[in-house]
Amino acid sequence: MRYNRESKRKKRTYRMIRYLAISVVLVLLLCASDLLIAAFTEEDVSTSSVNSLGILGTCVNMFMFSSPLAEFREVLRSRSTKGISPIFTCASFLCAILWFSLGVEMGDPYIVVSNAVGLLMSSMQLLLFARFGCPKNEIDKKVITVSPHTPFAA
Repeated sequence: MRYNRESKRKKRTYRMIRYLAISVVLVLLLCASDLLIAAFTEEDVSTSSVNSLGILGTCVNMFMFSSPLAEFREVLRSRSTKGISPIFTCASFLCAILWFSLGVEMGDPYIVVSNAVGLLMSSMQLLLFARFGCPKNEIDKKVITVSPHTPFAA
């Protein structure tokens, strides 16, 4: 059984490394395309850079918001949300609401789109907590016993 847990952990680690490598390649491709667009068009370099940074920021923000959903299948299978942090989920939801509101107020499509996706992803996570409940703390599972030799025992 221990071997099975370790192999699952290794597979998960390799999967995370693959996702990270794919993300780095996508960022490099985006930067290279920005340079090519600026070099072969008459578009101002600063405008092209702002657009590329906006797209890059949107992609990174969406990855950040959707990262806890990597546990989505496990949560549905085990019917337990112990793999997802409720504090992080609530913070992500509040952050997305605030930034989405600011993006709408400013009229910035990069902020609006990335945080609309963040609202959707955080809402899905909150729905998982509504369906399966919050996980119990490890402290709640431990039984505290008091022996007569324990100082301050009643």
